[in-house]
Amino acid sequence: MIIPNVSRIERDIHQLSKFRDPKFPGITRRYDSIQYIEARNWIIRKFNEYGLTPIVDKTGNLMVEYGSHSNNRLIAIGSHIDTVISGGKYDGSVGVLGGLEILRCLIENKIELSHNILLIDFFAEESTEFGLSLVGSRGLAETLSIEQLSLKNDAGKSLKEVITTHINELNTSFGYINRRRISYFLELHIEQGPILEHEKKTVGVVSGIIGLRRLDVIIIGENNHAGSTPLELRKDALLSAAIIIVELRKKWKEKAKDSIRITVGKLKISPNLSNVIPGRVEFSIDLRAESNQILDYWVDQIENTVIESCVENDVEWKIMIKSRIEPVTFNKDILAVIFKAAEKAKMSCMTINSGAAHDSSQMSLISKAGMIFIPSKDGKSHCESEFTSMDDISKGVEVLGNSILLLDSLID
Repeated sequence: MIIPNVSRIERDIHQLSKFRDPKFPGITRRYDSIQYIEARNWIIRKFNEYGLTPIVDKTGNLMVEYGSHSNNRLIAIGSHIDTVISGGKYDGSVGVLGGLEILRCLIENKIELSHNILLIDFFAEESTEFGLSLVGSRGLAETLSIEQLSLKNDAGKSLKEVITTHINELNTSFGYINRRRISYFLELHIEQGPILEHEKKTVGVVSGIIGLRRLDVIIIGENNHAGSTPLELRKDALLSAAIIIVELRKKWKEKAKDSIRITVGKLKISPNLSNVIPGRVEFSIDLRAESNQILDYWVDQIENTVIESCVENDVEWKIMIKSRIEPVTFNKDILAVIFKAAEKAKMSCMTINSGAAHDSSQMSLISKAGMIFIPSKDGKSHCESEFTSMDDISKGVEVLGNSILLLDSLID
């Protein structure tokens, strides 16, 4: 069995939390920031302390392989350490630092496995300015298109340029892992929801991840004077956007309260002046559901709602689907192994579905993948008050480690 060093993990979490943008509360470590570079260089030093030599691949994934079976099949683990703005200490970081602790335990206890372990810190898991999330895992799964790499941010830089700049700042060598070597992938993660805590369960065995559609909507009206333009001559882009947002909430409540999640979390108003009628509004719509059928239905609902509002208010519109992630059902063999590892350690567990997107969804396209959830206090995440106890983190790392031992015997 693998028994993690709790105080060491706690120290790592505390040290990693120091790499944050001080302009924001909580933890802000964005994919294009100096804090992200510094944090990953710190992790590189942690690897080096144990004689491990990490590499960074062409989409910015930081990876380290442990074991003496070069070119054999791999068991991969990992998550991410980038954050949203004003996020918490635990989202993603638990999976990377928990993976680091497992490697240390294997080295210190001279445990030799039949297959190598690959620990991955994925690049830019959180949503980016380019309308994409899961950038690194998309790259590893080869689902990141040339068109997506060519997308430009507000500064005029392409996603590919941002990745290249980041790679050049890391204190390690460029490298490559053949994705066909990866037999299994396991991700330890906080739940980011209230179910485990409510059900008083220690471990969530994740059955799957919901699908996602992320849309950008642009409403184009006409800038004009706030005082001298009468009601009937206004082409108010913000008014139309507001009507769309409210109507979508009404339709959600009436038709599908539990089967879909609809969020408008980003809004850009131009010229954004108190004495000018807004002539342009851009906003995002985040859709999440367990089936493509539901997602496609709501994309149609959004398009109809946008058209109705814009025609009524004499403004123009554009709708673009910027990101598409398919729903995922995880491999049953992986689920059985996680259950066995949890039950062997006498930990209470339950099957749970993920309402958040994770790198595991992309890794399921190239390997047998699974996830282990641990409780989030009050179900909070992507905020400063995000919290998971060290006891729960330690138990999650233990289940991850012992799942690896079980999987090691299953690879042909």
